[in-house]
Amino acid sequence: MQLVIISLLLILTGKGFSQTGISPPDLSIKKSIAKSLILPGLGEYGLGEKKRGQIFTMAELSLWTVLFLSQNIADISKTQFKSIASKHAGVTTRGKSNQYFVDIGNYETMEEYNETQQRYRDPDLVYPTGLGFQWSWDSDESRNRFKKYRINKDLARKVGRFVIGGIVLNHIISVIDVTYLHRIKKTQKSSIITPSLYVNKDGISLTMTIIL
Repeated sequence: MQLVIISLLLILTGKGFSQTGISPPDLSIKKSIAKSLILPGLGEYGLGEKKRGQIFTMAELSLWTVLFLSQNIADISKTQFKSIASKHAGVTTRGKSNQYFVDIGNYETMEEYNETQQRYRDPDLVYPTGLGFQWSWDSDESRNRFKKYRINKDLARKVGRFVIGGIVLNHIISVIDVTYLHRIKKTQKSSIITPSLYVNKDGISLTMTIIL
């Protein structure tokens, strides 16, 4: 009966109380930070945190996809509104500022725009004649089409800038996360309970060795 009890104790201590803990493949804080700077989530993968790593990696992939699409939309829209301005308003688009394209989308002709600025007592905003700033729309429909593409370009650029900020933030948060995980795993203690069975002439004795 005594041997049965001891055997049960050995089984319980082996299965229920032994916590050996497996060390993650990479506990170097510098390596983890470097990995997260290169690709958010990579540092988490190195620390054995696959689910957390997937969140950062998928976020990074999504952000770069949105950035690519926004830049593509901005480039296409820019090409479209410049083409419309050149064809339907006689605009020389090369070397013109974004504000110039805003202005030609709001006024039918350069003369109308200049008269408005002079009426508002803003002579510094008047475009000079004979220097390639002249425009005159052939219809409101053409001007509205131009304006739609120009606005689309500006919105796409804004989205792109916002996404770039999100990418930078994702890298920073991943670095903070792996730093936190590294400290948690480094300070995490593993306890091992090792049973020892001794048989001698006086009987059987069981000892437990606890390592914290």
